[in-house]
Amino acid sequence: MIFRNSSLESILITSRLETLTELGESFPIRRLDPNNAIQLLLRSSRLSVDRTIGELESKPEILALASRLDGLPLAIVIAGSYIRQTGASIARYLQLYQESWSSLQLQSKPGRQYQGNMLQTWLISYHEIQKRDSNAARLLLLFAHFDNRDIWYELIRSGCNDSAAPVWLYESAATFLGFSNKVRILIEFSLIEFKQQGESYAMHPVVQDWCLHITSTNENMNSLVLKEVALISVGYIVPSKSERNYAELQRRLVPHANYILGRDWLGDDTRVRVTLHSLGKLYANQGKLKEAEEMYRRALAGYEKALGPDHTSTLDTVNNLDILYCHQGKLSETEEMYQ
Repeated sequence: MIFRNSSLESILITSRLETLTELGESFPIRRLDPNNAIQLLLRSSRLSVDRTIGELESKPEILALASRLDGLPLAIVIAGSYIRQTGASIARYLQLYQESWSSLQLQSKPGRQYQGNMLQTWLISYHEIQKRDSNAARLLLLFAHFDNRDIWYELIRSGCNDSAAPVWLYESAATFLGFSNKVRILIEFSLIEFKQQGESYAMHPVVQDWCLHITSTNENMNSLVLKEVALISVGYIVPSKSERNYAELQRRLVPHANYILGRDWLGDDTRVRVTLHSLGKLYANQGKLKEAEEMYRRALAGYEKALGPDHTSTLDTVNNLDILYCHQGKLSETEEMYQ
């Protein structure tokens, strides 16, 4: 943001607080494109820019780290500073980032152009959000448990159909007006962004990593609860083939199913089993037969254990597995199921 005066002098202020843009001429700082992100990474780590960029094809770890940080200048500068100060290779930093995120950030110092590391930077904003609206802070952490690229209101509201959903979720998403008031706070602090296409929201992957760290260290937020809310929200909104625009909605849901199921968590109650069955249908309709089989098998194991082999839910899952096996030509598996 720039304040200009008549003497051709200007004051430049950088801030993540979007409401300050009303006070002067603003220029949003977008994520860097891949080439500029790589150059910033190499310069901040004091590696040879010209030599290394010419060797990118033989150094996939540079591309991998730049892609993982997704053009976020703060994250890139912190990575470069750590590499420069410790002598760690880019490949080792990427490994540490993926395996020991919290410890790595605690030890990282971005330099004098930034006041703190990533843990400190967003924690200040998070605490302010908590003061304004504690449910907005909870909603932020819930967003991090979905695929970060396409999150929309109906997806979040779907979780309210669960009779065991947390009270704060009802308060946050029962109506679009209430939801939008909370989302506005998150956008104001630049922790999520609005996407015109699809009327949805996105969260930068590094912000997502930070939110998952906060969830795992916050005694007042149960990480398992958030994972189950995300899973059930996806499962409850899976459309049938008879619904309008079902193919487009199913296509949007697959990345969320992939992301949620790719994370380590345990859940074995009826709500989760119903959701796994729905995700089996989702994958089957999208031609992802291997994933569909896994979902049906997990749902079936839970149903048989909790409800017995003759319950309608168990038999319905057996029938869907049978259809799936027939499509795959797995006749022996079909015969085995009915023995």
